[in-house]
Amino acid sequence: MAIHTNNQTYSVPKQPYESARLDAELKLAGEYGLKNKREIYRIGFQLSKIRRAARDLLTRDDKDEKRLFEGNALIRRLVRVGVLGEDKMKLDYVLALRIEDFLERRLQTQVFKLGLARSIHHARVLITQRHIAVGKQIVNIPSFMVRLDSQKHIDFAPKSPYGGGRAGRVKRKNSGKGSEEGDEEEERGYRSGTRYMFQRDFKKHGAIPLSTYLKVYKVGDIVDIKANGSIQKGMPHKYYHGKTGIVYNVTKSSVGVIVNKVVGNRYIEKKVNLRVEHVKHSACRQEFLNRVKSNAALKKEAKEKGEQVSLKRQPAQPREAKVVGTEGNIPQLLAPVAYETFI
Repeated sequence: MAIHTNNQTYSVPKQPYESARLDAELKLAGEYGLKNKREIYRIGFQLSKIRRAARDLLTRDDKDEKRLFEGNALIRRLVRVGVLGEDKMKLDYVLALRIEDFLERRLQTQVFKLGLARSIHHARVLITQRHIAVGKQIVNIPSFMVRLDSQKHIDFAPKSPYGGGRAGRVKRKNSGKGSEEGDEEEERGYRSGTRYMFQRDFKKHGAIPLSTYLKVYKVGDIVDIKANGSIQKGMPHKYYHGKTGIVYNVTKSSVGVIVNKVVGNRYIEKKVNLRVEHVKHSACRQEFLNRVKSNAALKKEAKEKGEQVSLKRQPAQPREAKVVGTEGNIPQLLAPVAYETFI
């Protein structure tokens, strides 16, 4: 499990409305395709810590152990990232660093300068959509700081359509209209591959029973989505088939259901409108409701008798043991078959 820290990552300016600074930040955000000014503040916060460390080391003697050890480590780290040149390996040059020096080493900037994107904003889109890889690792963080030894390994991901991977959905649809492969792809509809998914239950074929239309749904009810293949109107997408949701809207012949859709590591609430033929009341809470009723009955009975009762659920006990007699039932001994080969 990852450990999350709440350390400060950026600091806002003390004077919020300074005309010269606002213009400079706006220029940086447009030139480097930044999402917001927080990215500028984050780099400025890191740069201030580096400058503070360099100033502290410069106050010490040239032969001081801390200055020799930590100063060389700081310079090597900046050279490795590419912020400092190899001809400027001194602490004095660290104090002259600017925010632009760090923005130049961002993956978004490098992708644009290598010609992989048409613009700095297109570079950000390619990175966030997982089209860019550094070496063998896909990187979807535009602010990733590229080291000098990793700069030559920036390229399209192998599985990306730009890197020779499978083409996108629209391109496959448009480019394969004349070929057999394209015709086969074109014929696949929204319900493709659902022959057995939407089939009716055993002995449930035929007309829809009237009880389906007489059921009452209320806002807040828990329902199961079970698509009926014989009713095309108001049919859900196959992803929602078999899902459980909560009713948030009721109309004359349909209900609105909120379903949690898993996208990566997130849960997104999706609102789906379905006809009543494709939903039914869920029995997921039936066991709980039955237990509530039985517990209430046990409490009432115990109160009348003046006794205490335990309402905890007991785990399933082992089955009753049985003794098998050997009279008239000769035990058969099992022995492993000797290893044989027919080669």
